[in-house]
Amino acid sequence: MARRKKNSLNPITLIGGLIVAWGVIQIASDSLRGDAVALTFVFGFAALVIVIVFVIPSVRRNTVLGLVDAITDEHIDALVRQRTMQIRSDPYGKPILDKWHSEVGYFISHHVKPKLRPSQRQLLDGQRTAIVQRISQRVANAAQQRPMLMAVSENMAPAEFGSGANLCEGHSKASGGVKTMRRVPHSRLPGQLDS
Repeated sequence: MARRKKNSLNPITLIGGLIVAWGVIQIASDSLRGDAVALTFVFGFAALVIVIVFVIPSVRRNTVLGLVDAITDEHIDALVRQRTMQIRSDPYGKPILDKWHSEVGYFISHHVKPKLRPSQRQLLDGQRTAIVQRISQRVANAAQQRPMLMAVSENMAPAEFGSGANLCEGHSKASGGVKTMRRVPHSRLPGQLDS
C-alpha cells in the first residue's frame, strides 16, 4: 500500500494569503489615520481569519481525537489482549510491531471509522499516523495499569483467549516446566480441576 503524501502548503494559497495580508495591512494603516469603522472592520476580519484558520480545525481535530479515545476505551481490554498476542521480539530482543500495527489499522478501519461522519473520516485519514500512535500509546498505558490482561500463554488459541466460555489453566510438566493449556468446562471453577 502506497503511503499518502502529507499535505504541504500550496504555493498558490501561500501567495494568496500574502496578498490578503498585505491588503489588510494597507487598510489598517489607512484606517489608523482616523476612520474607526474601517479599523473595526480590519480587526473583525483578522479575528474571523484566525477563527477559520486556527480555531475551527483545532476543535474538529480534538472532537475526532475524543471520539477515537472513547472508542478505544470501549474496546481497551480486547486491544490489550491483541497487543500481547501480536507483539513479539526478534532473536536480538527488538520488538516486531508489524502485526500489531496491522491490528490497529484493522481496528481503525472497522471499528473507529464507521462511527465517524464523512468530514471526520477525512480528518482521520489525514491524521492516520498520529492516531495509530495515539491508540498504541493508550493501549500500552492500559497494559501497564492492568497486567492481568497480559497473562497470555503462547499456546493459547484466539478463541480460548478472547471468550469467557473457556477458562484455561497452565500447569508445568515435570519434564522442563513447559506450559500446556487445557479446557475447563463452564460448570467447574479453576480450583476444582481434576489432576
